[in-house]
Amino acid sequence: GSSFGAVITLYAASQFGVRLDRMAVVSPSVWVNNREPLGWVPRVAKSTRVWVDIGGSEGEEAVSGARLLGDAFGKAGHRATFALEPNAEHNEFAWARRFPSILLFLYGK
Repeated sequence: GSSFGAVITLYAASQFGVRLDRMAVVSPSVWVNNREPLGWVPRVAKSTRVWVDIGGSEGEEAVSGARLLGDAFGKAGHRATFALEPNAEHNEFAWARRFPSILLFLYGK
């Protein structure tokens, strides 16, 4: 999911025992409720492959939150990656540009 869609995907994966093999967390609104989504990471199944990304023009708070989320997944032992697209904004056009890379990471060739 993207933006708050990314947050609800992460929430579902952490709170309801939803087992996801792969998860794209695109331009996540990590800032919500004092960065509460960071606390959900340990409850996501370790087998979940996770892509986290953000656009460089989405604001410093958004970029730092997404980076912290990507780091948290890595430290928790997930197969995770973090991608920053410099100058990209928070919109569908930017997300669509990153989509091929997301699919390649999540599903391979």
